[in-house]
Amino acid sequence: MFDEFFYRRRKNKGILYVMISFIVLSVLLVAAGIYYIM
Repeated sequence: MFDEFFYRRRKNKGILYVMISFIVLSVLLVAAGIYYIM
């Protein structure tokens, strides 16, 4: 079931790129927060 779900998600690259961009933004925000705290 999960394999089929991920296979269908893989075809929809728009959502994939949006998810990757959100992950990158969240990582950058966390890194900036740690940098300012340090």
